[in-house]
Amino acid sequence: FNPSNIWIALSGDGNTLAYRNTLGNGMFPPTTLYLKVSRYNESTDNWDGISAIQPEDFPLQNTTSMALSHDGNIVVAGFPNENEVRVYQYSGSGTSWIPRGTTISTGSGSFGYSVDCSRDANVVVIGAPLAGLGEQGQLRIAIWDGSDYSLSSAAEESQNGAGNFAQTVRCDESGLSVVV
Repeated sequence: FNPSNIWIALSGDGNTLAYRNTLGNGMFPPTTLYLKVSRYNESTDNWDGISAIQPEDFPLQNTTSMALSHDGNIVVAGFPNENEVRVYQYSGSGTSWIPRGTTISTGSGSFGYSVDCSRDANVVVIGAPLAGLGEQGQLRIAIWDGSDYSLSSAAEESQNGAGNFAQTVRCDESGLSVVV
């Protein structure tokens, strides 16, 4: 585990950790980036790596935020340079992660800068601090319908927030209460 990674998420049960990791020759920028997922093993008192999502599946150079479902089997990651959020679900065996629905995206500024999810990741809360009128920021909520996510209408800052609204978003376990 490399503590210098700032892109990190902990599952609600505290047993799964997802973080951006690097491979390379010590140069910056690193030659390869990937998402590493580790689970706590009580019997050995260690964090065991269970899988990695490779760069071709997950453009981590642009990741600014991640969230995990309560059990750690679903990861949500925001890619504000692409104005999108991707959700992956662990297959349950081996190292395979599969997309959960299609990529959630908009054409608006920094969509995915901040993300969070409900306990089961059926609700995904998304911040876009440079979206909306005057780039004041937007909050969007994506709801899982069993096969894909659909986006709610946007909530925008009504004052001259200068892009500060929705830089950080959080929700409770149900996804019904949101803090911006």
